[in-house]
Amino acid sequence: MGDQGKNQGDTEDEDESSQLFDLANSILAEFKDPVSLSNLDTAIYLFREALDQRAAPHPLRSESLKDLAGALVTRFSLTNQYSDLDQAMVSLAQGLHALRERVEALMGAGRQSELNVRARCLHEFGICIHCFHRRLFLLNTKNQKPPS
Repeated sequence: MGDQGKNQGDTEDEDESSQLFDLANSILAEFKDPVSLSNLDTAIYLFREALDQRAAPHPLRSESLKDLAGALVTRFSLTNQYSDLDQAMVSLAQGLHALRERVEALMGAGRQSELNVRARCLHEFGICIHCFHRRLFLLNTKNQKPPS
């Protein structure tokens, strides 16, 4: 009975975290062009709530961290609050770490098909980080004043 109740609670927590995560993504998708600051704040809040329920070693933690970072960078582009960039970099670093741990666990378990999926995710993370750096470079050059 005790294990069954625990498993049911785990399933309910996962259902709720997935719903929060999906809602945050749908808010961003629906209001992508242009996204309002209010909707973006709501999406970031929901991403954080979902992330709280996806503690390590949750298999979707890295995805949640990546999407939170993307939303924070988008908010930075609207507000120029560098704390959003700082938080986005921390989220990306934590996401990369979570993904590496997951890949190592899958390698140890010999789960090749899931390992291939995670390897692709790791590649996508690399692309995200490259895009993040490129965006920072462009924002930096845009915000620099030409010499007088």
